[in-house]
Amino acid sequence: MFPFRLLALTMSAAALSATAPPQGDTAGALSCPPPAPLRIPPPTASGQPGAINIRAARYEAVQGQPIRFLDNVRVVQGSQQLETDEIAYDRASGRVDIPGRLRFNDARLQLDAAEAWYQTRERLAWFLDVDYAISGTTATGSAAQAEWLGPDRARLEQFDFTTCPPQQRDWQLKASRVDLDLDSGVGTARNARLSFKGIPLLYSPWLSFPLDDRRKTGFLYPGFGYSTDDGIDIQVPWYWNIAPEQDATLTPRWIEKRGVQLGVQYRFLGGRQAGQVRSISSGCPTISAPTAIAILPNWPTAPVRGRTGRRPSISGVPAMTTISSTWAVT
Repeated sequence: MFPFRLLALTMSAAALSATAPPQGDTAGALSCPPPAPLRIPPPTASGQPGAINIRAARYEAVQGQPIRFLDNVRVVQGSQQLETDEIAYDRASGRVDIPGRLRFNDARLQLDAAEAWYQTRERLAWFLDVDYAISGTTATGSAAQAEWLGPDRARLEQFDFTTCPPQQRDWQLKASRVDLDLDSGVGTARNARLSFKGIPLLYSPWLSFPLDDRRKTGFLYPGFGYSTDDGIDIQVPWYWNIAPEQDATLTPRWIEKRGVQLGVQYRFLGGRQAGQVRSISSGCPTISAPTAIAILPNWPTAPVRGRTGRRPSISGVPAMTTISSTWAVT
């Protein structure tokens, strides 16, 4: 099920390409949290996806016509499962058609679409009216159509995404078109718009974002919340990829009943030590915090004189190489 494996990868990469840094205890009040990092499992050593098992109530094979599986069709390959009412396969052209609604799910993606087709030889695919949810998170969204232009390229039209629960979509990210290049690890979005409770907050005619662990300077996903004590709470983090062993995150925050604050986090990773500096400054003394500095030894990962050392995390934050992606506004 090549198109569905690529579908899971590209939809997940597009939706979860931005991950926010730790926000301390203040992040717990956010009703729509930023998405957690998604780790795409590596391919198996053999490179074989496994056998495909197809079950259907009826099966038609007429000479010179496509093979058809009809009524309660279920296609299973490993952890992936596809359900629909009809699948047609043309052996002459190598085309697979799914003319009606389909539901696909695996370990990282749940997806519904109105119809789809797939060219097995050219490895091209097309899906109409896509609704998706990222497994294990509150992230959901849709796309008017999704196209796969080859093994490593995809395009999504009228794409939207949110981490808010379905009954409370406070913020949404939308784009008229999203292009994904898995080979270079870069995605681009056209006419991207970020809105909160229907009010536009950010617009950019062009955005770029990474699709893998290669870091990129730019905005991280914002956090939104509301409480009776504080009112509306908005955070918009900006990530700075200073060097492979250094980074910084600046987080402007506006709390309706308390005012504004700026959170700063700087981290470094050296040969013998690792550390971070965190500071929160605010016009409101009740939410100000002193600067915190932590420097830890950076032990080698190889055994030293019969003892195995382990590189520690920085105050619970993983090593910098695990920081993934951002939306870079240009």
